[in-house]
Amino acid sequence: MFEETKVEGAVTFLHAGALEAAESRGNRIKCEHMLKHIKALEMNKSQESSVSAQERDAYASDKYKDAIVELEKAVIADEVLRAKREAALAYIDAWRTEQANTRFTV
Repeated sequence: MFEETKVEGAVTFLHAGALEAAESRGNRIKCEHMLKHIKALEMNKSQESSVSAQERDAYASDKYKDAIVELEKAVIADEVLRAKREAALAYIDAWRTEQANTRFTV
């Protein structure tokens, strides 16, 4: 049922893509923190005296909107890569189960 070449391909994908997965996750985390950083900077620039008004100004800023767009891109890239890695792991696990069942029935 499972082709050896596909199993090898899944293992290779996981091994070769480890750095890309780490970078993708790191970029996502960086974007999440940058959103907070930009909010703080924008609040600091606000001329308002109340914190809620400063926060409103920060959320309304173009820099904050741009940071949200960057975060969206980072999340999409990270989730797509994560899903591909999970699919490769699932394929390998299914192959292992098949191999174990084959050994057991022989």
